Amino acid sequence: MYNYKENLIYFIFVLIEVCAGVTEFPCQFPCQWRNKTFHRFETTFEEAWTFSADGKTSMLGDSEGRQNFSCYQITERFLILRLKDRDFFKCFPIFYDPSIPLEIKAGGWNNFYSTNKTGAFTDLCPFCKVPDWLFLWTADPGPPSTPLPLSLDCNRPSSCSPPGVVCNMSDTIPKTCPPTTEPTTTHSHCGKKKRMHPLN
Repeated sequence: MYNYKENLIYFIFVLIEVCAGVTEFPCQFPCQWRNKTFHRFETTFEEAWTFSADGKTSMLGDSEGRQNFSCYQITERFLILRLKDRDFFKCFPIFYDPSIPLEIKAGGWNNFYSTNKTGAFTDLCPFCKVPDWLFLWTADPGPPSTPLPLSLDCNRPSSCSPPGVVCNMSDTIPKTCPPTTEPTTTHSHCGKKKRMHPLN
């Protein structure tokens, strides 16, 4: 009986681990973005996204004003930005090919508020919704290598249900160099399941 219970607990633990997408919190931007300014391609106004050398902060906005956003969390293909000293966040899917370092495909961000948030988000479904539009950010003044019109392979986290195309839980934003400070790797949860930890 003891072995049966032990095996059952182990099976549940493995099952929950398999259905959990990897989360980087706190996160850092890919190294190839740092010290670069990307512009939205084919827009009628100037909007820029400038990444700092520290890999943690960025300036985002247009000629009317730019705001300081930090890299708050990366879960799978989804980047969550936080406005400096505010409870205002953005969540959107990112598709980035390190072999084309000056181009970023992104969904139109979903803006949301979370009061006094200090830890990682475990349920992304309420605010990482299907984007209303797609962006191509480019730091290259020439024509983009990414074919137009834009499309994304998926646009919803793996733990969420349609509408939208659900991403693979093993997919993530690629990084080509290690971060300067090792982030904490956690897991987002499938639905409302709780992860079990072995007792010490």
